[in-house]
Amino acid sequence: MDQDSNEEAAAHQEVVVVVVPLPSQGHQNQLLHFSRLFSTHGIPVYYVGSAVHNHQVKTRMHGWNDFSDNSNFHFHDFPTPFYDLNQNELPVSLDNIVSRHVANKFPLHLIESLFEVLINLEEPISELLNSLSLIARRVVVVHDPLMAFVAKEASSIPNGESYCFNVCSAFGLLYFKWVSLGCSYSIPNIQTLCEYLTADDHLSKIDGSFPDAFLALIASQMEFQQFDVGELHNTCYPLESKFIDLLGQEPFLAQDHRQWALGPLNAVTLNSTESSAESRHECLVWLNSQPKNSVLYVAFGATITLSHEDIMELATGLEYSEQRFIWVLRETDRPDAFVDGGEACNIELPEGYEERMEGIEQEPHKAAVEVVLVPLPAQGHLNPLIHLSRLISERGIPVHMVGSATHNRQAKNRLHGWDLSIISNVHFHDFPLPSFPTPPADPDASNKWPIHLLPTFEATINFREPLAQLLHSLSLTAKRVAVVHDSLMNFAAEEASSIPNGESYCFNSCSAIFTLFYQWESLGKPSNPYIESLNISSIKSIDQLSQDIVPDGFLKFILQQKEQSQFDAGKIYNTCRPIEGKFIDILGQQPFLEENKKQWAFGPLNPVAFHSNSMGRESSRHKCLEWLDAQPNSSVLYVSFGTMTSVSDKQIEEIAFGLEKCQQRFLWVLRDADRGDIYSNQDQVRRIELPEGYEERVKGVGMIVRDWAPQLGILAHPSTGGFLSHCGWNSCIESISMGVPIATWPMHSDQPSNALLVTEVLKIGVVVREWAHRGGVTSSTTIASPIRKLMASEEGKNMKKRAEKLGAAVRQAVSEGGTSTAELHAFLGHISRPQDIL
Repeated sequence: MDQDSNEEAAAHQEVVVVVVPLPSQGHQNQLLHFSRLFSTHGIPVYYVGSAVHNHQVKTRMHGWNDFSDNSNFHFHDFPTPFYDLNQNELPVSLDNIVSRHVANKFPLHLIESLFEVLINLEEPISELLNSLSLIARRVVVVHDPLMAFVAKEASSIPNGESYCFNVCSAFGLLYFKWVSLGCSYSIPNIQTLCEYLTADDHLSKIDGSFPDAFLALIASQMEFQQFDVGELHNTCYPLESKFIDLLGQEPFLAQDHRQWALGPLNAVTLNSTESSAESRHECLVWLNSQPKNSVLYVAFGATITLSHEDIMELATGLEYSEQRFIWVLRETDRPDAFVDGGEACNIELPEGYEERMEGIEQEPHKAAVEVVLVPLPAQGHLNPLIHLSRLISERGIPVHMVGSATHNRQAKNRLHGWDLSIISNVHFHDFPLPSFPTPPADPDASNKWPIHLLPTFEATINFREPLAQLLHSLSLTAKRVAVVHDSLMNFAAEEASSIPNGESYCFNSCSAIFTLFYQWESLGKPSNPYIESLNISSIKSIDQLSQDIVPDGFLKFILQQKEQSQFDAGKIYNTCRPIEGKFIDILGQQPFLEENKKQWAFGPLNPVAFHSNSMGRESSRHKCLEWLDAQPNSSVLYVSFGTMTSVSDKQIEEIAFGLEKCQQRFLWVLRDADRGDIYSNQDQVRRIELPEGYEERVKGVGMIVRDWAPQLGILAHPSTGGFLSHCGWNSCIESISMGVPIATWPMHSDQPSNALLVTEVLKIGVVVREWAHRGGVTSSTTIASPIRKLMASEEGKNMKKRAEKLGAAVRQAVSEGGTSTAELHAFLGHISRPQDIL
């Protein structure tokens, strides 16, 4: 979430919480769980750290759902410090591999980076606290004990206060405080503990737990704890009641301080079988086949390095125990877990060990494949790829969707038809995007191509560097990284080709018919028996369809992208055989598909099987769905011209009168075209005016919606009988999948071809505005006539029957055993194939 929206969210809040963890997995994880608990109680939480460590904690989060549906939870990525792993005093070898042979297993290799963090985060945290102090009544800072410098920063703002969050046990903390006080305090409540620790050399058993370098780090932060007003403990009374009580007394708690024991903060009601078998980790699937209470889980955390001898002995011991086990065998974390090998495991086991243990142990391995989605930042392009993320992630493959914070937010906020929060392995990456112009669309332009979005698209070149960094980090932890990019984001293909285990696939967000004729034209329209066999009566008018489609500025942008398409290994289409089978087949032939490339068509990507009232609780349904509930079946015409088109005031007036004249019920989504950033300058968004008294006259027959509408829910509703559409491909395929016929009004790009497909090939629609008449204003009479034909004529009934039959075939295609499902499985099988299979 961007800074502006963060501050907007905090405005007028009674309190906001800033969480400052130590950048180490065991410390970050606890405060992440803490942040979730607070944010779900309506309190904005700001989790701060370097981009690397925030990425680490989000990637490794488990036990609860994604952050995407929690508007109170904000991550702040501060500049990542430089980590020098070549310090002589650190337990690393000459090739920067953490030494396995040091006697003290304390993660000394992290100490230097921790000192760097303290230096680098002080200034940005101070700036954040000052900005929040202006928009909230109180700013509460909760910090790790080793990040206590922020307590002083909190005390420097007039409405700030800080609390120390202790990440260790109450017993461990009590012991440490007692030792730091010289072991000299002997009070009745602690006498037994004192006697135990000083008797029989028990102290020596835990002596040396903290090396000198770490004690120096502790000492550097202890002086700042005087600024705190209380302490928090991740424990609870059933576990450590007597130690919690002792910590609440002097001298262990300052007289004016308070303490709370809030733990455990991790999820405790996790159902290991609650996710689908396809999306669950392989080790959980393996556990399902084991007897109850029969498996030993073996793991040594994120900061421990075992010697080769230790590992060999442990492996032998597990084998000799003759007990079932799961062993998480991985390298210790580096300061940056995603570089120079990252989480890649190079630990050797005894020869033949894994084969001998097969069926007894389960050792998690590298992910076979991780998928990175790179959409064009426009709604019609974001939407299908976020739907694709669901289909892939539900089948157990991690998905990373990249874009600016603004456009990721847009994709998530406008998502409908399914719940993003129930899927844990879709990860959004917010890439920085410099300021760019976001002019409004020109409603009076004769060419409706969204030229106003070109600055947004051109700004995406700034994604190259962060995308390259992400792909590099993923390449170290996955056997293969598959990049699926929009056809206008081809630079991602070149970046994928730069990593040894990367490959890319071009996602075409347009129809197959448009793609076919666009490519055919670009090749000079050579004689082609497949195209000639289509027998489309208006095939000679393809020349007209291409006229005025692409303005010169956009054409330059497209050509720049085309140069990099050579790096792709294949193409993906959001369509299916019941809709465009013959066009898909031709696209799979040369010269449209290069000899060494593959293609898949597994659309529609949008959900096709849900009820209009399945969007949530009754109180959360959109008002337009409630209005539809009161209308007769198939009686309502849905009217929407998408997110890129701005219609002139004169044309709006004619549409309004046309809808009134046709005497049909209608639901009209009346909003202006999106700007490049839909969240900026909202006070300048054009409000489209209707004729005076219009809304009052059509009340009961028509409904006007001026905000974002749940299009899938509207099209799936039994009261919807037709769709007056601009023929954007998302709208077409959503309408077809719900069995709703279309009244066509193409505006730009692929839309004229889509209208041709709907009316002449599939014969499930009528023409309202001919493409040839795009330069003028279409009259209300011209609008009303085809609408009546679609909604209230025998011919319209036949179109409706064909649309319903086609919709059933489409839904069958995406069901188990359907052609689209088979294509999806083929694609996932291809990207998950063993490395030696081409």
